[in-house]
Amino acid sequence: MKNVENADLENSIDDLICPIADDYSLAILSATRGEGKTVRELSREFEIPIATCYRRVDKLLETPLLDMKEKKLTEDGRRATVFRTGVSFIEISFSLEEKSLNVNIEPDKK
Repeated sequence: MKNVENADLENSIDDLICPIADDYSLAILSATRGEGKTVRELSREFEIPIATCYRRVDKLLETPLLDMKEKKLTEDGRRATVFRTGVSFIEISFSLEEKSLNVNIEPDKK
């Protein structure tokens, strides 16, 4: 568990919480457990506009929550990057009295 004190609170919110604070990002993290998926697969599965999907993936890559797994050839012969999350559980709690933020990230056991 990571405990963030006053000075780092704003940066931690920007760095970790903002990238996962919308439905698209949560869907991407959920779908990339296990084998992982390409941006095009994610876009089609969740009906996310492709440009938006790329932006969300780029933001998630800046966190410890999403990684590039491999490159593969698609059915039409193009190269695509497969993304995978190594996280199975994220818990975030705030203490307003102590002005602290606790983040618990549990790695995926796969």
